[in-house]
This record gives sequence, structure tokens and C-alpha cells, in this order.
Amino acid sequence: MDENELRRRARKTGFNVATLEKDYALTWLLSGIYREDSKLREILIFKGGTAIRKIYFPEWRLSEDMDFTIMQEIDHSELKQDFEQVFSSVNKKSSINYSFTSFNAGEFAIFADVQFLGPIGFKNKIAHDISLKEKMIEKPMRIKVKPEYEDVPDFEVLVYSPNEILVEKLRSILQRGKARDYYDVWRLMKEKEFNPDKIRELFILKCQITGIEFNPDLIFDENRLSEAKKFWTIALARLTKSLPDFESVVKDLRLMLDFIKVK
Repeated sequence: MDENELRRRARKTGFNVATLEKDYALTWLLSGIYREDSKLREILIFKGGTAIRKIYFPEWRLSEDMDFTIMQEIDHSELKQDFEQVFSSVNKKSSINYSFTSFNAGEFAIFADVQFLGPIGFKNKIAHDISLKEKMIEKPMRIKVKPEYEDVPDFEVLVYSPNEILVEKLRSILQRGKARDYYDVWRLMKEKEFNPDKIRELFILKCQITGIEFNPDLIFDENRLSEAKKFWTIALARLTKSLPDFESVVKDLRLMLDFIKVK
């Protein structure tokens, strides 16, 4: 897709062209990671807010990063090389240039920034968060994806189940309480019907295996809500066509998540 087409899409959708370009570059990269000859397709499990949009709900907010859990131990330098092979393959098909500007491997996660140069001609980056020792509570799903961009080839992705994504988002609220976590839980609960007993059971289990206290009251802790509200518009307005009022979202969530309360 060239710059003119990207700008036309931006006008049509109402998104900033740079934000839309990042979504386009992210989609191409995702298709490369899960292409049939990629070494990464069987070891990386896609998760997080970007997985919600790209796999389950196409009308979700846009995203600016990619989150994965790795299924097996792998040498970090080998993993980096496998990514760089994907960069090269995608570049040949899309004319988007990708490269690492950082690749920091720790005991529990790898945090990396992938710089790209796309149709607009300005450098931008996609943050990557790869969990190395995360224990899953449901079996990942294998789903075929037809991207919204016509020039991006179809691919089959290994991805967290909706249940696991929701529980992960709830766990994230307990640990960090970011605006996007509140938004994603709210949207998930509005878009999909979940089994309350199952979600509560999985949420408790997720807290146990990650070593955090199961304390649902923290979801609506005033300090946490105040911090999320502060970044609500800054973090989300450019990523969604219609951002709801934070207070109304919290009001909905108090009702939606009543089943999680300690019994």
C-alpha cells in the first residue's frame, strides 16, 4: 500500500495517518511471524490488546505494541535472528523496512523495540513484550486471520483464548491499572458473553500462579482509578473512533465485575 492509499484510508476512518501506518506495519509484521515457513509461528503465542483487535474483534481500538508468550526455551540470540529473518521476508513483500533498535532480555521477559520505515517515509517503532516464563491457564487457540489490508496475506495465528485474555487484563489491572486495561476489560465484557463462574475461577488461578494477591477491590481502588483517568484521553483517544467517558466505563465495570467479589 502506498502513501496515497494510506492517507485515503486515514481520512475515511478518521484515524491519524501515522497511527494507521503503525497498525498497517504491525499487521504485516504479524503475518510474517506466523507465515508457514517462520520458525516463530510454533513458539510464540499472541496475546494482549492487539490480539483482541487483530484476531477477535476487528472494530476494537488500534494498538501500538505486540505481546507474546514464548512456549519453549530458546537462546535469545537465536530468537533475535529468527525475528530478523521475518523482517527480511516481510520487507521483500511489503517494502516496509524493519530493524531492532533495542533488544533487552531479562530472566522473565524480553523487551524490544522494532523500528520501521513505511509508506509515509518517517521512522516509527513497535514495542514488543515477550514473556519467557508465563504459565497459561487455557490451551491457546489456532485461528485463521484475513487481515483488513488487502495486500497483507492471510495467516494462521497461535493466540490466547478470550477467557485468558480477559483474565490477563484483570490481572494487569491489579498490578498496574493502566487506562487501556480498564478499556479492554469493559469492551470485552460488552462484546462477548463470558461464563462468570469460569472467569472468577481462572482469575483466582492466574493470581495464584503469578504470585499476586487475589483482591478484586483493587480494581476500583481510588488511587488506581485516578491514575487511569489521568491518562484516559492521552492513551486512548487516537486509537479509537469513539472514546467513552471514563466515569461511565467505571460505572459499567462495577456492575459487570460484581461476580468477581470475594464471597
